[in-house]
Amino acid sequence: DFGVPQEIPVISDAVYQSRLDHLRKRMAHAEFDAIVVYADREHTANFTYLTGFDPRFEEALFILSAARDPVIITGPENLGRARESKNSPTAILLPTFGLLGQDRTKTPALADLLSNAGLQKSHKVGVAGWKYFISDETPDFESWSEVPSFIIDTLRRHVGNEGRVINAGRLFMHSETGLRAINEIDQLAQFEFAACHVSESIKKILFGVRPGMREMEAARLMALGQYPLSAH
Repeated sequence: DFGVPQEIPVISDAVYQSRLDHLRKRMAHAEFDAIVVYADREHTANFTYLTGFDPRFEEALFILSAARDPVIITGPENLGRARESKNSPTAILLPTFGLLGQDRTKTPALADLLSNAGLQKSHKVGVAGWKYFISDETPDFESWSEVPSFIIDTLRRHVGNEGRVINAGRLFMHSETGLRAINEIDQLAQFEFAACHVSESIKKILFGVRPGMREMEAARLMALGQYPLSAH
């Protein structure tokens, strides 16, 4: 029994600012005019890496244009959380990113929101979702995107034939050069907090399971309800 930590380690604002600064340098090196990071309930890691929050039940875009402050476009449930997220983004409502059944009659054009965030004709825009591709898979590995087509189609129309929309997932996720390949000590502490509680929960099941016990009874031994889930 090694015990478990009781306080969740907090990643400081300075760490998030450093991540944003590093992304700007990678943008310049890749000659991107802007980076667009997509997130939804299941695909949030790159987004959370920059903002400290993940969109629940909705979609969101984090847009970083050269020499501009970041912008988050999100649905109604996440608008408040977006405004309070790290790196002081401007948060903009797009009802399209919300659940069905909500009022969409005053929805602004996504192209207009992209323009206001700094994206222009002939721009080279990197888009990061949750995956990138390599030349062994397709000769079009730079243009392939797993982000929803209505977003990619709008981006491509917006930058025009003289612009480009390129998969930028490797900037975050490449196993050697990606920004997320190296974890700050603050992030390691937060990961270790979660790992410690999870391993203790598994140990409770191993020592508490009995013949004839039902699965739901065994799962209750984990007692995870007091902490937020690290994955949905």
